[in-house]
Amino acid sequence: MIHYTLLDPETVWEEWPSKPIPLEQHTINGVPLLMRRIDQQSWRVEQVLSTDPSDFLLPQYQPGVIYGLNPELQPAEAPAVLTMS
Repeated sequence: MIHYTLLDPETVWEEWPSKPIPLEQHTINGVPLLMRRIDQQSWRVEQVLSTDPSDFLLPQYQPGVIYGLNPELQPAEAPAVLTMS
């Protein structure tokens, strides 16, 4: 890969983290997801691992959605939904 720019390389590449934050697999409502911890209370969806094509269309599992303290609960910006089993 070649990156053409007028800036010096130190300016372009200076903000790369020295060590990437590892991904962890979590299952939310039966849907396996790869998630990355943002901080002590937040997780971000990085990838859907489901074999069911309809899971990829659900907005609560799309990459970039942030879940609160416990990733098995509801997304941080969604209202709480109770389900009976």
